[in-house]
Amino acid sequence: MRLTTERIALIITLSISLIIGVGFSAATPVFPYLVLALKGILKQIPELTTGTIAAHEGAVEFGALMAAFMVTRAPIAAFSGTLSDILGRKNMIVLGMALYTLTSLGMILVNDVLSLILLRALTGIASGITWPVAEAYLADVTNPSNRGKALSLYVMTQNFGDIIGPGIGAAVYKLYIQIAGPSDYLFALKSPFLIMALLSFISTGLAFMLPKIEFTSAVKTLRAGFKEIARILKELPSEISRSIKTIYVNGVANGIAMGVMNTALIVYIVEKVIKDPAIIGSLLFIMGVAGLPITMISGYLSDRFSRRKPFILFSYIISRPAIFLVPFITDWIGILLTMLVFTTSFSMGMPLMRTLQAELVGPEVRGTIFGLQQLFFNTGMMVGAMLGSYLVAIYAPHEIKLLGFRLTGYIVPFWFSGAIMVATTVLFALYVIEVGVKASQT
Repeated sequence: MRLTTERIALIITLSISLIIGVGFSAATPVFPYLVLALKGILKQIPELTTGTIAAHEGAVEFGALMAAFMVTRAPIAAFSGTLSDILGRKNMIVLGMALYTLTSLGMILVNDVLSLILLRALTGIASGITWPVAEAYLADVTNPSNRGKALSLYVMTQNFGDIIGPGIGAAVYKLYIQIAGPSDYLFALKSPFLIMALLSFISTGLAFMLPKIEFTSAVKTLRAGFKEIARILKELPSEISRSIKTIYVNGVANGIAMGVMNTALIVYIVEKVIKDPAIIGSLLFIMGVAGLPITMISGYLSDRFSRRKPFILFSYIISRPAIFLVPFITDWIGILLTMLVFTTSFSMGMPLMRTLQAELVGPEVRGTIFGLQQLFFNTGMMVGAMLGSYLVAIYAPHEIKLLGFRLTGYIVPFWFSGAIMVATTVLFALYVIEVGVKASQT
């Protein structure tokens, strides 16, 4: 089979997505423990620690790490989308990959929380430069009849990287302990960053191999580009304009909810459910595997029926109740089953939301539209991360009385997140339309 430009672009983009997903998720099982170790709360490898690990004492730092990532990613994502409309998608992706490599090398050397936070901020810049542009790049290069499958494959490779990475990171962590012993617990917790650095370097080389995709754009300069984009958005039909604005509002709201939930979830699991990083890696692996077929099937069906919104709405309705259940579960099997519901339904809706958004506007401003969506979502995540750390620090050490029941204080951040996500589901159902694309006969 002859490799067309479209196929080559798709293969390389998916490979980069997979490799970066593996590298950066490799540190996921040990990351919260590294923060606690750098703070002096954890003084040995976590699986040898007796009693409860006071993870809530690191909640502020967890929130700061997430916020640092988002505070740089949010504006860069919006800017990079527009800049890629002018300078080209490939150049921006190459720059992002190079920065990923530099930051991952730095993480091997950190010995204090502040340095780790600064490196997370640089990682946010790399992410903001790369992924909104990569999504626009795929939307540009693929035939409309294949766009849902292509973006679903893109998300699936990222998810697959997230599946493989934690297991690899946990294995490297355990291998280091087997070889060097548990005494140097700090470097043991940093050992997965070695994988991150290696894979980031490989992805940089692959980015240079991406074919350039030419398209006709009305955007000639950055200043003129914003004026042209504003004019085009103003001239959009009212229903499409309303849909984009609703997606942006939902982006901020869902970002806040996800920021609060993610901060609360990692602290809750470490403190109430699991101590061993290897078990956390196993849970992430299982959840990721379950989401893969759902992502692909939803992309295929949405292309087959030329519909996106019903599948997205279904995924929202299924996922939201799971968030309300988390603070009642204290065993790892219960957490696994609950988060399986959330992650599999989320895997259905996320790529299709990107596809729906891409089909609302033309390619001349698609990079900026994707970038602005990332700006709103990441701004919400930044606010949510800091708010989540505050809610955990204030409420986690205490119990809440509700209708005569004594409930864990963790109920506050989780129910707050769930309520926001329910509201965004209603807004999406009422105010977002889709522009169907009929499958071509090519």
